[in-house]
Amino acid sequence: MKKAIQLELYRAFHNPGFWLALAAGCVIAAAHFFQQVLPDASHIYSGEEMAYPVTIFNSILPMDYVSFYGNIYYYSLPLLCVLPFGVSYFQDVHTGYWKNICVRTEKGAYLTGKYLAVFLSAGVVCIVPLILNLMLTAAVIPALVPQTGTNLFAVAEFSFMSGIFYSSPFAYLVFYFLLDFIMAGTLACVALGASCFAKNPFAVLFSPFLLFFLLQALSSFSGYIYWNPYNIMNPVGSASVSFIHVAAENGVFLIIGGGCLALEGGRKDVL
Repeated sequence: MKKAIQLELYRAFHNPGFWLALAAGCVIAAAHFFQQVLPDASHIYSGEEMAYPVTIFNSILPMDYVSFYGNIYYYSLPLLCVLPFGVSYFQDVHTGYWKNICVRTEKGAYLTGKYLAVFLSAGVVCIVPLILNLMLTAAVIPALVPQTGTNLFAVAEFSFMSGIFYSSPFAYLVFYFLLDFIMAGTLACVALGASCFAKNPFAVLFSPFLLFFLLQALSSFSGYIYWNPYNIMNPVGSASVSFIHVAAENGVFLIIGGGCLALEGGRKDVL
């Protein structure tokens, strides 16, 4: 099993799709820094009067709730996280690669390695641009602790994990980076479930993207906005979200991806 997992991880992190998705995310993160952060930082050192000092906790990409780049980043994630390796299972089955692997190793080891590779590659593509943006922003803007009475921060007092944000903001960011890693990973694995039934690789590629926007539309029309995956992943859209919603949403993605892969993939005749 160890060799099968290592092989799939190597394939996931050494293919053009991974580097393309990572580069696209980093371009968005860097564009936000140069277009949004640097102009704000210039006011700090110019001596201009400001109502409240700029801090990284209302300037970085995930916390800049009025930024064009923040919306672009989170709405593009369902597609970017699939690019590295999400369509690989579909390709393996339809090119016969699946048969060559499974006559040399257990099917369970191959499927486990496939799921881990898709999950981890998607998570890395998700959080590396966020970390890059945080590091760039921290180089020019101070890390002042957020204050609730200023009304300058997107996290309201009643929002999910707001107590941690206003007492230990870096712990809040670490929590959301981990949450986004997991959400991106399980969402990308939805493509594995789609691979078991789809006849076209583009259907597999866009399946997490379509599911993401379907859940957003349903939650918006029904009024249950806490089921919106965008609100769960974005630290500024966390009103009404709880751990139950986080666990349930990831559970749905896990069942669609891992469950379908285990049932359908396990039944495939490779001999």
